[in-house]
Amino acid sequence: MKSHGTTKQYHIQGKKGSRFRDQLRGVNLEQVLIVAIDAAKLHQKALICNYFGDVIEKPFFFSVNANGISLGRGEIGTTFWRL
Repeated sequence: MKSHGTTKQYHIQGKKGSRFRDQLRGVNLEQVLIVAIDAAKLHQKALICNYFGDVIEKPFFFSVNANGISLGRGEIGTTFWRL
């Protein structure tokens, strides 16, 4: 594919991917936490891992209500401050 003389960089995931790439550029990826959520179940489940996929916090269940969201935020906060 020809670039037609442009120096603009493109990301495989478009504008969202470009913004994400730019935000992470220069960041120590060991310190990036990912919260993976499986919301397509009767009981929602999440786990916390680092950028490289190493599980930091084992999967936990939560409900989609105020108490469940509070539980999830607590798990994320506890994990963040533990690291």
